[in-house]
Amino acid sequence: MSVNWVSLSKAYTTVYALCYIVSPVLGLRLTCTEPIFSAIGLFTIGLGLIGCLYVKNIYLILFFSAFEAVGCVAHYLQIVPWVPTFSNNAYLVMSVLDFCQAILLLMQAENL
Repeated sequence: MSVNWVSLSKAYTTVYALCYIVSPVLGLRLTCTEPIFSAIGLFTIGLGLIGCLYVKNIYLILFFSAFEAVGCVAHYLQIVPWVPTFSNNAYLVMSVLDFCQAILLLMQAENL
């Protein structure tokens, strides 16, 4: 049984985008900004990831892939402060999730 990587990539991106959209509702926010700006930013990222699936614009996909790669490094180095406060393991998990999203977005770009 072979894995359809494009379908897996689209499913992962959809779930990850929904996590970005729902997270401010559940109370996740950046400590360095006002809660409304943090929520707007997280919503925008989630909607942008959904846009990557349906707009099929190579530049949009590359932008979000680069954004997720920067997020991977920022979470790994723990320079993005969140409320509620993350543990070291939570930052590591966020870093891995961002890394996977960056790779899967590049796989989507490859199939345009």
